[in-house]
Amino acid sequence: MENASKALVMAGAVLIAVGVITLALYVYSVFSSYANTMETVYSASQVESFNRFYESYPEGTIRGVDALNLYRKACDDDVVVHVDTPGVDFEDLQLDQYLTEFTYRIEKRDGSGRVAQISLVN
Repeated sequence: MENASKALVMAGAVLIAVGVITLALYVYSVFSSYANTMETVYSASQVESFNRFYESYPEGTIRGVDALNLYRKACDDDVVVHVDTPGVDFEDLQLDQYLTEFTYRIEKRDGSGRVAQISLVN
């Protein structure tokens, strides 16, 4: 009888250990999925924040000052800028060119939806 009671105690300990391990795995999976969800939300928030500047200008006709702001911001953000502006140098924009009209368009976005290329045409 003594061996049988020891066997029952051992079986109970194994069941408790399996239950604790199962609970630990469940808690881990819940927290890891929560972390992944929060990372996705944070990433989407970053893309939205990044795009907000470029989307604040309506696609179509914009003035030279706005084109200059877009050009400088795109250079700072490593966004490809397709520039087809004969006689206009954005590095040295002259006062009379501040009122020149440009056509602005978001050309393409990367896989995450972030603006990757813009177009400024005179």
